[in-house]
Amino acid sequence: MTMPKKAERLHWIKFNPTEWNGMFSELTDEEYGMLLRVVAKLWATPGNRMTEAQLLADLRLQPDSHRATVLRALYGYALRVEDDGQIFIPALHEAFADAVRRSSQAAGAAAARWSPQKASPQDF
Repeated sequence: MTMPKKAERLHWIKFNPTEWNGMFSELTDEEYGMLLRVVAKLWATPGNRMTEAQLLADLRLQPDSHRATVLRALYGYALRVEDDGQIFIPALHEAFADAVRRSSQAAGAAAARWSPQKASPQDF
């Protein structure tokens, strides 16, 4: 799966709690809380992906801790691990692509609104 690279930091994510609760309804409260922590870490990371070692370090988890076990329980369900060991969240990938699209559309609309208009003979 090709991930877009961040040109600049995006400070928001489209988050519909009802939709996310539905997507991850089988998670325990502890797993869901861990998922939200992972979402925050991956969102702030270029490419929205990192290795388990990076994620454990960023979340300040010991590899043999209970919380690391909770994190690993998300593999294959909420978290995907690619062949190169990079962890990502498909729903986060989609949210990032949507945010990039919306930001690009907003920038284009602003540029069009503020660019000098050429007067046509009909304007006079």
